[in-house]
Amino acid sequence: MSRNTLIDITDQRHAIDTSESYSKGCYFYEGDLLIPYMNIDIIEGELLGFDKKRFYFDFSYLILTNCSTVHWYGGANGKNNNIGEQRLLPGESDQIGYFGMMDIEEGWELKISFDHRIFVVPEFAKMSNEWFSPWDTPNFKRNIAENKVEDFSNLRILPESIKGFKNAERLNFYAGAEKEIERIKSNW
Repeated sequence: MSRNTLIDITDQRHAIDTSESYSKGCYFYEGDLLIPYMNIDIIEGELLGFDKKRFYFDFSYLILTNCSTVHWYGGANGKNNNIGEQRLLPGESDQIGYFGMMDIEEGWELKISFDHRIFVVPEFAKMSNEWFSPWDTPNFKRNIAENKVEDFSNLRILPESIKGFKNAERLNFYAGAEKEIERIKSNW
């Protein structure tokens, strides 16, 4: 697998698992959504051109192209009380996917409408059979330096292939209106 290149994994959607990955936010730029992930779980490595079946990257990026909507459910400190949606582009996208996003205090389940799933492994990323943790948890000790976590999460270091995201807008998840919450729950 090449580093710093855009790899279309739309047809290999089961190759990665974001549910136990860490991310401090997602960014919208020119119709595409970028999620910088720490500890992404590669569960079908062969589908991505690796010799190994299962492993983790400390840093990677997931890009979802032509995102029309993002729905979210989650919150801070274990309270899943924040539900909402944001229309990003007019019209409808081809696919719907579910993605996890959690940081030290917040956790989110995202339902996103998009056209393509692009995976980017930066040159500086490390690969391991063991988990990477950007902070101490009850089960894992931090093994990624805090300054690297901050630089990565705030898009201060980006591969040349995705430099345009330096100008991206960070999405904020906020509570929706009561009627909107009920509508979203019924369609979830």
